[in-house]
Amino acid sequence: MAFSTKFWDVASACMALESLALYNVSLQHYDIVSLWQVCLNLKKLVLADVILPFAPFPESLRHKPLRRMRSLVMDVVLLPTDYETEWFKLFPNLRTIGWREREEQPLSIEKLLPAIATATRTATVTTTAVIDAGFVGGSGGGLWRNLKSLNIDIRSDDHLAAVLDSIDSLNKLEIAASYCSLKTLDSLIRRHQFTITSLKFDRCQHVTSAMTQTILSKFPALEELVVPVLVAHDVSVGDPWICTQLKTLSTRIILTEFQDPTKGLSDDEYLLLPKDQEDLYARLSTLKRLVYLDIALSYALPGTSNARFLLLDLNHPGFLKMVASLRNLQTLLLYMSQRLSLEVAKQLVKCASLSLTRVDGQFHTSDGIWISVDDLLCKRDRSSLIISQVLP
Repeated sequence: MAFSTKFWDVASACMALESLALYNVSLQHYDIVSLWQVCLNLKKLVLADVILPFAPFPESLRHKPLRRMRSLVMDVVLLPTDYETEWFKLFPNLRTIGWREREEQPLSIEKLLPAIATATRTATVTTTAVIDAGFVGGSGGGLWRNLKSLNIDIRSDDHLAAVLDSIDSLNKLEIAASYCSLKTLDSLIRRHQFTITSLKFDRCQHVTSAMTQTILSKFPALEELVVPVLVAHDVSVGDPWICTQLKTLSTRIILTEFQDPTKGLSDDEYLLLPKDQEDLYARLSTLKRLVYLDIALSYALPGTSNARFLLLDLNHPGFLKMVASLRNLQTLLLYMSQRLSLEVAKQLVKCASLSLTRVDGQFHTSDGIWISVDDLLCKRDRSSLIISQVLP
């Protein structure tokens, strides 16, 4: 869709206009100048499914940065490669950047890295471009000096580590479907260990259980953590957790993982399981500020199945002790096919804090008897507590 000059005339006349959203349009070269004139007073600009003209960036705009602009959302915007550096130079005071690229046009991170280098503290960057080009991280004064939160989809562990090394005092990092691994973690510890409050590694199959244990023992300000997996043995042999501010933990917590599902565990490995499980529940009990606990992260990683895992035993005494100790817990998400005895179910309802309003999972007893959760809840008079059930 093309714009008429009347649209730009009307938009320019709205002096109180603070936000503009354009969807599914193709802008011409002359539209860019009109858009910029409107944007001089804006605080937020949203471009979704927008095509920008393949022409030299207007010279008249190079000295008109949009200093009032705080939020820029670019959702599948076709941006000429030569525009990328010039474009971001003209948004010096951004606090929020939303960026989801077209697959056929990945973001040129080697060009944009100087723009985010050594940025600090109070902005949000959301970039979901898939980045394949190699680059060397730089340093120096960054354009986005208020940077605080980074949401990027980068395939390369090297690339993500370089970006993190270029930023100071990051608070939040969210990555989806990336190959990030040890280099990313090393950069986080080296540059952001004491400022990180939220880490989300969504569907990142190279973020291992050992890395999760390291995160829990290295980031004291952490309040939110989403990771693929945590194995009890890594916790048992690992350092104590120092994330006493943690309020949200979402991961698949398992007792052990079979390296070779056809062979199972050795006798020595079986002997370690009771202590591993006890240590895990004890460590979870130290998270006194925990509000949301998901031990059965819903998505499955590529190439994995429950056949490779040995799940935690929810009938273990340590499980009830853990639930009883977490007095701020409001949501508890458990496995979808876990055996739970009727007695443990009763104790769970009895010992849990009154703040607990949701227990989600599908349970049946070892002898196939249904659990009457409604009767249990009536005795507690907590009708908002939910426990799902499933046939054996």
